[in-house]
Amino acid sequence: MLVNNAGYGLYCAMEDVPLEEARQQFEVKLFGLAQMIKEVLPAMRAQRSGRIINVGSIGGKVWSFLGSW
Repeated sequence: MLVNNAGYGLYCAMEDVPLEEARQQFEVKLFGLAQMIKEVLPAMRAQRSGRIINVGSIGGKVWSFLGSW
């Protein structure tokens, strides 16, 4: 079983966040999740079973002060 639960908050005014820091968030939250899935799928296919649980954030649904990224 794989539980993807990686992430962190980056709270700043949008114009104050360097794009490299924003890119790092995408690396962790999107590409990190995809990489972990790619790593476990061969074993899950070989054993013909497995479960992947992706834990998201409520941050995409609820407003938070300085939470633009």
